[in-house]
Amino acid sequence: MRNDTREYMQSQQYRNLIAAASADEMTNFGGRLRVDANGLVWSDGTRETAAYLVSRGWMAPSYRISGGCVQVPVADCTDQHPSADLGWCARYPVQRGGFVEGPRGRHNSRGRVRLVPLADWDAWAAAPGGIMWDREDEADVYARAAACGLALPPSAEGPRTGPSGHLL
Repeated sequence: MRNDTREYMQSQQYRNLIAAASADEMTNFGGRLRVDANGLVWSDGTRETAAYLVSRGWMAPSYRISGGCVQVPVADCTDQHPSADLGWCARYPVQRGGFVEGPRGRHNSRGRVRLVPLADWDAWAAAPGGIMWDREDEADVYARAAACGLALPPSAEGPRTGPSGHLL
């Protein structure tokens, strides 16, 4: 586990996420890894020390903030967004001329965006979003999941994961 991950797991922000996720009964790996008041625990009772909880805000894309609102591209306001379920943003008004990420990272000033009040975005972003692990811990996390009865995908490369090791 990286030092910055270890420091994050000792922060008050992380303790707040654990409390919220345990109240919501958040799980991963088909219920085999769950959050309780003390952190992550496997279905066999083993404490998970390599994986950690992250907020929705950590998982969500970065968007421009202007006039006290987050400008979320209309196309991203869906529950099928690859990074975060953003369907709740569809209830906010649409504005033309918002700044939308274009090809090669250029901003397109003619995009359609939903204006989500910053306070609403912050409240949503502070909630638990998922369970992550560092790439170097991936084999151990999957081995524990398999030991708890999870059938891992048969693949020569192993499970598909994102840059920080979360299951895609």
